[in-house]
Amino acid sequence: MVVEFPEEQAEFPGGVDSLFSYISGHFELPLHLRDSIAEGRIFVRFVIYLNGEAGKPEIVRTFIEDRSLDRHIKDLILNMPKWIPGKVDGKAVNSHMILPIRIKR
Repeated sequence: MVVEFPEEQAEFPGGVDSLFSYISGHFELPLHLRDSIAEGRIFVRFVIYLNGEAGKPEIVRTFIEDRSLDRHIKDLILNMPKWIPGKVDGKAVNSHMILPIRIKR
């Protein structure tokens, strides 16, 4: 079971600033898109499991259809450090997260 809105949201180690620092340090726009892509946001939904691992990434909103970009974003999610899982009644639960990833030139 995956909880949509746990009482305590899952947290990236070090908080939101560390999360966006991780993304900016590990995300690289595929070469074939660097000159042709406009700026925008891609929203990726994924699960934070009881053990803190991120899994099942899916692109839920995008401004450009490109499988290599989608794959890169999914790999970024799957290779994240372990999160602090969400909680319900003080117990860790599997929970969904939706993360906006800003694409810019």
